[in-house]
Amino acid sequence: MRTVKKKKLTALILALAVFLTGVWLLPALASNLTSDEQTKVDDYKTQQAEIQTKIDENQAKLDSLKNDIDHQKEYISTLQDQISTYQRQIDVHNENIRDLEEQKSGIQKKIDALDDDIRVIETEINHNELEQIKLQQQVEDIYDEFKTRLSDMYKYGRTSTLELLLNSRDFHSFLITLEISSNMAKHDEQMIDSLNQGISEIEALNVKKQELVEQINVKKAEHEAEIASLSAKQTEIEAVRNEVKTSQDKVMVLEAEAREYLAKLDSQSEEYIAIMNRYEDEIEAFDKKIDSIIAEAAARHAAEVAAQQQRAAAAAASTGSSAGEENAGSSGGYTSSSGFIWPLQYGDVYISSNYGYRTDPATGSTRFHGGTDTCCWSGTAGKSVRAAASGTVIVATYMAGGYGNYVVLDHGNGYTTVYGHNTSLNVYVGQYVNQGDVIAYAGSTGYATGAHCHFEIRVNNERVNPLNYCSP
Repeated sequence: MRTVKKKKLTALILALAVFLTGVWLLPALASNLTSDEQTKVDDYKTQQAEIQTKIDENQAKLDSLKNDIDHQKEYISTLQDQISTYQRQIDVHNENIRDLEEQKSGIQKKIDALDDDIRVIETEINHNELEQIKLQQQVEDIYDEFKTRLSDMYKYGRTSTLELLLNSRDFHSFLITLEISSNMAKHDEQMIDSLNQGISEIEALNVKKQELVEQINVKKAEHEAEIASLSAKQTEIEAVRNEVKTSQDKVMVLEAEAREYLAKLDSQSEEYIAIMNRYEDEIEAFDKKIDSIIAEAAARHAAEVAAQQQRAAAAAASTGSSAGEENAGSSGGYTSSSGFIWPLQYGDVYISSNYGYRTDPATGSTRFHGGTDTCCWSGTAGKSVRAAASGTVIVATYMAGGYGNYVVLDHGNGYTTVYGHNTSLNVYVGQYVNQGDVIAYAGSTGYATGAHCHFEIRVNNERVNPLNYCSP
């Protein structure tokens, strides 16, 4: 009864610990961070504190300038500063999410290793139990034989050497009988030795089994702790993602306010020209930034693929097999135009803006449009945006004043695709997607005047005309 109560109490404590992990145990879990991870956590908190201070200052300034007609230029400048500050907050949040995902991946690797250890120990325990059963049967067989031998000795008694001599027909038969008797005695001794040895081996197996049971209990306790840690880490990631969503919503409100404010200004006024110049600078800076993001992410992915191929080649060499066919195309992606599909797979799709130079719908200036904008006659907002080709997600974030919610896929061989202005995303960085998978839902976030899907194909980070590779 006491054992049952103890087990129930232990289970209750464990369940309670898992339940409270996301709240009470977070400080304890944080203490298990490496020095580098802790440094990143501290840096993240510092940056967020600085950003929040800037946001509060800008908001106070906006509140004081909003209805002041004499300070329109300062108001819109502060509005744009606030958008940029929120974007910085989003970027810091996303960097934190990437760090948390790496920690989560590390925890998962520990869990997988513990799973392997537990399976090995369980196999040893099963083998131990089978050996015990086998030995136990051997001991019982010897014991039964020995009991029969003792019973015979009791019934017929031991025969002395003198009796053997007197009862023998001659000396030769006496020697034969004496040898048989001696062999029987030796067999008796061997049976006793076998019994003692079998019992000792069973006891040794029992001791070993207890050691294995203790080992597996320790491993299972570690496993439960890591599972709780993984759950807490996921909770932490979801919390930061919610903060990103909150910041995105605030940015979209500010962007709408900026567009509304812009529409009221005279296109020849000093304020309007200053705002347009700033937009042009921001767009140019954004283009450079996304080029850099894609180049860095693609290089990182290429390095990972190369490392994976090296490991596969080394493994193949050690086994004497050929890895050539197995690794062919392991970088993913397509090398010809026939490998891509259009991201909006609907029957009423039309192109609202082509690749090439055009009059910018917001600024009125002539700018290069590096992709193709696509809409649906039945309405574009919320339509499924699908992966044009299979690949790995290298960017999945929000960019104020730019692509809004956007996704970048790396298809290998220098090919990447970009999907911009989505109302929401359906993938995360590092995820592998197949051609046709829904990666986002179309919208008008970021630098957009209406719901559409901005689609780019890049070859070695140079934007090319998507219509040369696929069509609606």
